Amino acid sequence: MPVDHVNGAQLYWERGGSGPRLLFCNGSGTTLQAVRPVLDLLAGQFDLLAWDYRGLGRSVPLPGPYAMADLAADAAGLLEIAGWDACRVLGVSFGGMVAQEFAVTRPDQVERLALACTSQAHPADRALAGRLAANQDQQDPAAAAREAQLAARAGHDVWDRLGAITCPTLVGYGNYDGIAPAQNSAAITSRIRGSELRGYEGGHLFLFQDPAALPDFEAFLQAPSS
Repeated sequence: MPVDHVNGAQLYWERGGSGPRLLFCNGSGTTLQAVRPVLDLLAGQFDLLAWDYRGLGRSVPLPGPYAMADLAADAAGLLEIAGWDACRVLGVSFGGMVAQEFAVTRPDQVERLALACTSQAHPADRALAGRLAANQDQQDPAAAAREAQLAARAGHDVWDRLGAITCPTLVGYGNYDGIAPAQNSAAITSRIRGSELRGYEGGHLFLFQDPAALPDFEAFLQAPSS
């Protein structure tokens, strides 16, 4: 797939597979190449669209700082390029924050929403983002991009807007997750009418640690949208 100019940035994106349309929002500091096995699994069941965040992977160098709303706008721009008016959305960790921002600003474009090991807003997340930013290796070519992600994460707060999400929603957490603990997922479900909360064995990587987790998420996302 090409690198396209989207919302002021040049983003590398991919589309493959067949089935219901699914937008995949990746974790913090992670590239599509790093999660290729997961993308291949999802593409076996979905018409999958995924992208490298600003400044990471095969997207071009970071144009400057940004907010979570910019990443949601990036996702919307990619859907427009792909010709999608709506889709299912899977967001993992940082990608769950992007997915929430996308869903609260464009609820009519989200048919089903699945969130894994993520948060709506939490003071501990802001503190963690600050510590991680301080520990960045500035010699790393992607350091600026990762630091910008951490800053966007620190400013993430959809708490007062989660009620705008009306699609079927699944929120999953790992029972031993020290980064996005269970109470964060419980808080999200408390604000989204009809949403479902599920816990799994494992930590922040429970999707790959609990054999039941990824099949559960896939089945939820495969279900009819209405």
